[in-house]
Amino acid sequence: SADPLLRLHFDSIRQVIAAGDRRSAADDQAIKELWAAFSSTSLVHSPRLRESYLDRSRPLIVSWVSPADGQVSFAWLTLPARWDPEQEYPLYIQLHGLWEVAQDRLPYLAYPFSHPATSYAFEDGYLVSPWGRGNLWYRGIAETDIWEGMAFVESLVRVDESRQYLCGHSMGGYGAWHIAHRSAEVWAALGIHAGALQYDASELDTSVATALRDLPTYFVVGTADGLLSVNRNAYTLLQGAGNPNLAFVTFSGGHDY
Repeated sequence: SADPLLRLHFDSIRQVIAAGDRRSAADDQAIKELWAAFSSTSLVHSPRLRESYLDRSRPLIVSWVSPADGQVSFAWLTLPARWDPEQEYPLYIQLHGLWEVAQDRLPYLAYPFSHPATSYAFEDGYLVSPWGRGNLWYRGIAETDIWEGMAFVESLVRVDESRQYLCGHSMGGYGAWHIAHRSAEVWAALGIHAGALQYDASELDTSVATALRDLPTYFVVGTADGLLSVNRNAYTLLQGAGNPNLAFVTFSGGHDY
Protein backbone atom coordinates (compact mmCIF):
# COMPACT_ATOMS: atom_id res chain seq x y z
CA SER A 1 0.00 0.00 0.00
CA ALA A 2 1.03 3.57 -0.64
CA ASP A 3 -0.68 4.59 2.59
CA PRO A 4 1.82 4.63 5.51
CA LEU A 5 -0.90 3.94 8.10
CA LEU A 6 -2.09 0.88 6.16
CA ARG A 7 1.50 -0.32 5.81
CA LEU A 8 1.88 0.02 9.58
CA HIS A 9 -1.37 -1.95 9.98
CA PHE A 10 -0.17 -4.84 7.81
CA ASP A 11 3.28 -4.86 9.43
CA SER A 12 1.65 -4.82 12.87
CA ILE A 13 -0.43 -7.89 12.02
CA ARG A 14 2.72 -9.73 10.98
CA GLN A 15 4.56 -8.57 14.11
CA VAL A 16 1.79 -9.77 16.44
CA ILE A 17 1.59 -13.16 14.70
CA ALA A 18 5.36 -13.62 14.85
CA ALA A 19 5.41 -12.76 18.56
CA GLY A 20 2.25 -14.59 19.57
CA ASP A 21 2.01 -17.80 17.55
CA ARG A 22 2.53 -20.70 19.95
CA ARG A 23 1.09 -23.16 17.41
CA SER A 24 -1.85 -23.87 19.68
CA ALA A 25 -5.28 -24.80 18.35
CA ALA A 26 -6.55 -21.31 19.21
CA ASP A 27 -3.64 -19.70 17.37
CA ASP A 28 -4.16 -21.95 14.34
CA GLN A 29 -7.83 -21.01 14.22
CA ALA A 30 -7.05 -17.30 14.52
CA ILE A 31 -4.55 -17.45 11.65
CA LYS A 32 -7.06 -19.35 9.50
CA GLU A 33 -9.68 -16.67 10.19
CA LEU A 34 -7.24 -13.91 9.29
CA TRP A 35 -6.20 -15.70 6.12
CA ALA A 36 -9.82 -16.23 5.08
CA ALA A 37 -10.62 -12.55 5.62
CA PHE A 38 -7.58 -11.23 3.79
CA SER A 39 -7.51 -13.75 0.94
CA SER A 40 -11.16 -13.30 -0.06
CA THR A 41 -11.72 -10.90 -2.94
CA SER A 42 -15.50 -10.76 -2.46
CA LEU A 43 -15.88 -10.32 1.30
CA VAL A 44 -18.15 -7.48 2.39
CA HIS A 45 -16.04 -4.79 4.08
CA SER A 46 -12.90 -6.56 2.88
CA PRO A 47 -9.84 -5.80 5.03
CA ARG A 48 -7.89 -5.65 1.76
CA LEU A 49 -9.56 -2.33 1.00
CA ARG A 50 -8.67 1.07 2.43
CA GLU A 51 -12.37 2.00 2.32
CA SER A 52 -13.18 -0.62 4.96
CA TYR A 53 -11.03 1.25 7.47
CA LEU A 54 -12.36 4.65 6.43
CA ASP A 55 -16.00 3.58 6.86
CA ARG A 56 -15.18 2.19 10.36
CA SER A 57 -16.26 -1.36 9.55
CA ARG A 58 -12.71 -2.56 10.30
CA PRO A 59 -10.12 -1.29 12.78
CA LEU A 60 -6.48 -0.83 12.00
CA ILE A 61 -4.01 -2.86 14.06
CA VAL A 62 -1.17 -0.92 15.68
CA SER A 63 1.56 -2.81 17.52
CA TRP A 64 4.62 -1.84 19.54
CA VAL A 65 7.37 -3.42 21.59
CA SER A 66 6.84 -2.55 25.23
CA PRO A 67 9.73 -0.72 26.88
CA ALA A 68 8.52 -2.23 30.17
CA ASP A 69 9.20 -5.89 29.36
CA GLY A 70 10.14 -6.17 25.67
CA GLN A 71 6.90 -7.91 24.71
CA VAL A 72 4.92 -7.14 21.56
CA SER A 73 1.53 -5.66 22.33
CA PHE A 74 -1.15 -4.06 20.18
CA ALA A 75 -4.52 -2.36 19.94
CA TRP A 76 -7.39 -1.98 17.54
CA LEU A 77 -7.58 1.57 16.17
CA THR A 78 -10.86 2.69 14.57
CA LEU A 79 -10.64 5.91 12.62
CA PRO A 80 -13.05 8.83 13.04
CA ALA A 81 -15.92 9.13 10.60
CA ARG A 82 -14.95 11.19 7.53
CA TRP A 83 -11.35 11.12 8.72
CA ASP A 84 -9.00 13.97 7.81
CA PRO A 85 -5.45 13.08 8.93
CA GLU A 86 -4.56 16.78 9.24
CA GLN A 87 -7.31 17.41 11.80
CA GLU A 88 -7.16 16.94 15.57
CA TYR A 89 -9.73 14.53 16.98
CA PRO A 90 -10.83 13.31 20.41
CA LEU A 91 -9.41 10.01 21.64
CA TYR A 92 -11.55 7.25 23.17
CA ILE A 93 -9.89 4.42 25.09
CA GLN A 94 -12.29 1.48 25.37
CA LEU A 95 -11.33 -1.38 27.71
CA HIS A 96 -12.70 -4.86 27.01
CA GLY A 97 -14.28 -7.07 29.62
CA LEU A 98 -13.17 -10.47 30.90
CA TRP A 99 -13.26 -12.28 27.58
CA GLU A 100 -11.93 -15.60 26.32
CA VAL A 101 -11.06 -13.98 22.99
CA ALA A 102 -8.67 -11.58 24.74
CA GLN A 103 -6.84 -14.29 26.67
CA ASP A 104 -4.18 -14.61 23.94
CA ARG A 105 -2.82 -12.27 21.31
CA LEU A 106 -3.90 -14.03 18.13
CA PRO A 107 -7.61 -14.58 18.85
CA TYR A 108 -7.90 -10.90 19.85
CA LEU A 109 -6.00 -9.91 16.71
CA ALA A 110 -8.28 -11.98 14.46
CA TYR A 111 -11.61 -11.11 16.02
CA PRO A 112 -12.44 -7.85 14.19
CA PHE A 113 -11.59 -9.50 10.86
CA SER A 114 -13.76 -12.55 11.41
CA HIS A 115 -16.51 -10.35 12.93
CA PRO A 116 -16.71 -7.12 10.92
CA ALA A 117 -18.50 -4.39 12.83
CA THR A 118 -20.58 -1.45 11.81
CA SER A 119 -20.09 2.06 13.10
CA TYR A 120 -22.16 2.59 16.24
CA ALA A 121 -20.37 4.91 18.67
CA PHE A 122 -17.51 7.33 19.16
CA GLU A 123 -17.70 8.42 15.54
CA ASP A 124 -16.16 11.84 16.18
CA GLY A 125 -12.76 10.57 17.31
CA TYR A 126 -10.17 7.82 17.36
CA LEU A 127 -11.38 4.69 19.14
CA VAL A 128 -8.58 2.61 20.68
CA SER A 129 -9.35 -0.88 21.98
CA PRO A 130 -6.14 -2.16 23.61
CA TRP A 131 -5.36 -5.83 24.11
CA GLY A 132 -4.39 -5.00 27.69
CA ARG A 133 -2.27 -8.16 27.93
CA GLY A 134 -5.41 -10.26 28.13
CA ASN A 135 -7.54 -10.56 31.25
CA LEU A 136 -5.35 -9.03 33.96
CA TRP A 137 -7.91 -6.53 35.26
CA TYR A 138 -5.89 -3.57 33.99
CA ARG A 139 -3.42 -3.72 36.84
CA GLY A 140 0.36 -3.91 36.65
CA ILE A 141 1.60 -4.61 33.11
CA ALA A 142 -2.00 -4.51 31.85
CA GLU A 143 -2.35 -0.89 32.95
CA THR A 144 1.07 -0.13 31.48
CA ASP A 145 -0.26 -1.56 28.22
CA ILE A 146 -3.03 1.05 28.16
CA TRP A 147 -0.66 3.98 28.65
CA GLU A 148 1.83 2.61 26.08
CA GLY A 149 -0.91 2.06 23.51
CA MET A 150 -2.27 5.55 24.08
CA ALA A 151 1.17 7.09 23.65
CA PHE A 152 1.83 5.07 20.50
CA VAL A 153 -1.44 6.13 18.86
CA GLU A 154 -0.71 9.76 19.75
CA SER A 155 2.64 9.44 17.98
CA LEU A 156 0.80 8.41 14.78
CA VAL A 157 -2.17 10.77 14.58
CA ARG A 158 -3.24 14.20 15.82
CA VAL A 159 -5.18 13.96 19.08
CA ASP A 160 -6.93 16.75 20.99
CA GLU A 161 -5.41 16.12 24.42
CA SER A 162 -8.18 18.11 26.10
CA ARG A 163 -10.72 15.54 24.85
CA GLN A 164 -9.43 12.14 25.94
CA TYR A 165 -12.06 9.73 27.22
CA LEU A 166 -11.76 6.44 29.13
CA CYS A 167 -14.48 3.81 29.22
CA GLY A 168 -14.92 0.07 29.57
CA HIS A 169 -17.41 -2.75 30.05
CA SER A 170 -17.45 -5.15 33.02
CA MET A 171 -13.78 -5.86 33.82
CA GLY A 172 -13.03 -2.91 31.56
CA GLY A 173 -15.41 -0.75 33.61
CA TYR A 174 -13.42 -1.64 36.70
CA GLY A 175 -10.22 -0.93 34.77
CA ALA A 176 -11.49 2.50 33.74
CA TRP A 177 -12.44 3.32 37.35
CA HIS A 178 -9.08 1.99 38.63
CA ILE A 179 -7.00 3.96 36.13
CA ALA A 180 -9.06 7.16 36.18
CA HIS A 181 -9.05 7.82 39.89
CA ARG A 182 -5.24 7.99 39.81
CA SER A 183 -5.07 10.08 36.62
CA ALA A 184 -8.29 12.12 36.62
CA GLU A 185 -6.52 15.15 35.16
CA VAL A 186 -5.83 13.25 31.91
CA TRP A 187 -9.45 12.52 31.03
CA ALA A 188 -12.32 14.67 29.79
CA ALA A 189 -14.90 12.11 30.94
CA LEU A 190 -15.26 8.56 32.24
CA GLY A 191 -17.63 5.80 31.08
CA ILE A 192 -18.45 2.87 33.38
CA HIS A 193 -20.44 0.28 31.42
CA ALA A 194 -21.69 -2.38 33.86
CA GLY A 195 -18.40 -2.06 35.72
CA ALA A 196 -17.22 -5.05 37.78
CA LEU A 197 -16.36 -2.58 40.53
CA GLN A 198 -16.55 -5.17 43.29
CA TYR A 199 -13.18 -6.53 42.12
CA ASP A 200 -11.40 -4.28 44.63
CA ALA A 201 -13.73 -2.98 47.32
CA SER A 202 -10.98 -0.70 48.65
CA GLU A 203 -11.47 1.48 45.55
CA LEU A 204 -15.12 2.14 46.41
CA ASP A 205 -14.64 4.76 49.09
CA THR A 206 -14.84 8.49 49.63
CA SER A 207 -11.18 9.15 48.85
CA VAL A 208 -11.57 7.65 45.37
CA ALA A 209 -14.83 9.53 44.86
CA THR A 210 -13.09 12.75 45.89
CA ALA A 211 -10.35 12.10 43.31
CA LEU A 212 -13.07 11.72 40.67
CA ARG A 213 -15.37 14.54 41.74
CA ASP A 214 -14.40 16.85 38.85
CA LEU A 215 -14.51 14.13 36.17
CA PRO A 216 -17.83 13.82 34.30
CA THR A 217 -18.90 10.17 34.64
CA TYR A 218 -21.49 8.15 32.76
CA PHE A 219 -22.79 4.84 34.09
CA VAL A 220 -24.88 2.42 32.03
CA VAL A 221 -26.05 -0.97 33.33
CA GLY A 222 -28.92 -3.38 32.75
CA THR A 223 -31.72 -3.61 35.28
CA ALA A 224 -31.25 -7.40 35.46
CA ASP A 225 -27.46 -7.17 35.76
CA GLY A 226 -25.98 -8.53 38.98
CA LEU A 227 -23.62 -5.55 38.94
CA LEU A 228 -26.41 -2.99 39.09
CA SER A 229 -26.09 -2.34 42.83
CA VAL A 230 -22.31 -1.89 42.89
CA ASN A 231 -22.53 0.57 40.00
CA ARG A 232 -25.27 2.46 41.82
CA ASN A 233 -23.07 2.54 44.92
CA ALA A 234 -20.24 4.09 42.91
CA TYR A 235 -22.64 6.65 41.45
CA THR A 236 -23.88 7.53 44.94
CA LEU A 237 -20.29 7.99 46.15
CA LEU A 238 -19.63 10.44 43.32
CA GLN A 239 -22.83 12.29 44.15
CA GLY A 240 -21.73 12.54 47.78
CA ALA A 241 -18.34 13.89 46.70
CA GLY A 242 -20.08 16.70 44.86
CA ASN A 243 -19.50 15.61 41.25
CA PRO A 244 -21.93 17.82 39.27
CA ASN A 245 -21.65 15.96 35.95
CA LEU A 246 -23.10 12.49 36.41
CA ALA A 247 -25.47 10.24 34.52
CA PHE A 248 -26.83 6.85 35.55
CA VAL A 249 -28.59 5.09 32.68
CA THR A 250 -30.35 1.73 32.87
CA PHE A 251 -31.92 -0.47 30.23
CA SER A 252 -34.04 -3.61 30.29
CA GLY A 253 -31.44 -6.37 30.11
CA GLY A 254 -28.66 -8.24 31.84
CA HIS A 255 -24.88 -8.09 31.63
CA ASP A 256 -24.90 -6.81 28.07
CA TYR A 257 -22.65 -4.36 26.32
